[in-house]
Amino acid sequence: MRIASWLAATAASLFLEARNAQNVSDAAVETDAKRGPMLFMLFMTIDRLPHQDVWKSWMNSAGVGKVKAYVHCKNDCPSVDHSLFQEVNRVHTEYCIDLVNAMNALLHAAVQFPGSHPNDKFIFVSESHIPVKSFSHTFHQLTLSQTSDFCLFPRQEWLVHHSTSGLTYLGVKAHQWVVLSREHGEKASALARANVVNPWGIRIVHNGLLQSSTNLGSNVTMDATKVDGCVDEYWYFNALFGTPPEIGATSKISGLTDVDRLNLKSPEEQGRCDTYVHWIKPGATGRNGPIMHLTDRS
Repeated sequence: MRIASWLAATAASLFLEARNAQNVSDAAVETDAKRGPMLFMLFMTIDRLPHQDVWKSWMNSAGVGKVKAYVHCKNDCPSVDHSLFQEVNRVHTEYCIDLVNAMNALLHAAVQFPGSHPNDKFIFVSESHIPVKSFSHTFHQLTLSQTSDFCLFPRQEWLVHHSTSGLTYLGVKAHQWVVLSREHGEKASALARANVVNPWGIRIVHNGLLQSSTNLGSNVTMDATKVDGCVDEYWYFNALFGTPPEIGATSKISGLTDVDRLNLKSPEEQGRCDTYVHWIKPGATGRNGPIMHLTDRS
């Protein structure tokens, strides 16, 4: 069971007074090709947004041209305020097996919003999320960098595949609720549109069905039905960064917040955890990672 709520990037409890301002409009940004950075909130829901009023208040405190919200509904969602949450075309979804289709549908829509900025951020959230930091604080923290925020599980949760060549490849597992940079958002959207197969055989085909296996090189086959976890916990990291071979204790990586060398043996979480998720499975959150420190203070 996952208990999730939105948490801005710093661990300190700092709430800033919200400013009264108008929410972003498409027209306001369309006329300014050199706009500032924006937060693109990408909501996934079944048929409603139970905390819609909380999110509306949070986004209405933003300055003009700072936030845009999209929503993917599995079923009809008439109670959603479509003047604020733009609904994207509905695609097939299935818990754990195929949520990536919906995530990419949201991403496709957001990356096409008029204008762009290298510090834009694409933020995946669910219907159960709530913001616990002010918009101004969250905006400031997330737009400081041009990197993506991935909250990586401890090594024990990763996929491990042994090739006949003798090399061991690692399928890095990350929390679903990632924050993508402008560069990574566009790259992930392009890979999904091109129907690219990542090395672990996690492929989202155009008819919404999951192709469960493919070859890694010519020797290793991974069956997606045997993945320890859900496809959405693997797709983005491995599509964007690849599957590192287990050579040495660390692997150099670029484009991740707070990580320049990936620890291939860490029993702790790595990266930047923007969403509070406490897993009850022993060891899934490590002993000294950011989530455990937050839990200790709560």
